[in-house]
Amino acid sequence: MGTINGIHETRSIEPKTLLFGDNEFETGVLTVAAAGSGQTINITDGTVLTRNGDGKYEVAADTDGALFILVDRVEAPITEAGDYAVRVCISGKVNRNLVNMGGNALTDAQADALRKNNILALPVREV
Repeated sequence: MGTINGIHETRSIEPKTLLFGDNEFETGVLTVAAAGSGQTINITDGTVLTRNGDGKYEVAADTDGALFILVDRVEAPITEAGDYAVRVCISGKVNRNLVNMGGNALTDAQADALRKNNILALPVREV
């Protein structure tokens, strides 16, 4: 249980925990395209996803459109092209330190875009 002090809320959570608070989820299919030459596919929990024209999830290249966070993958990590059944966070609070956009740490602008999609990417520090 957190304590409220002014406008700041303090919570004790595990620093390696991706999700905290009340979150909403959805299941669907993640389409992974083949990597180009010299590149590898490595999709892990915390990857920002979007929907493609077929209604399937794909790794987000930018912050346009609806955004989701991969929270439960079939394989750990996904390393080959194909379609995978996945569970995604569609709203709630996530550990910003464990969320990535295309394998890179979130920028402030990307975190703001997630917030506009009802996902709060909050920094978590060890106490």
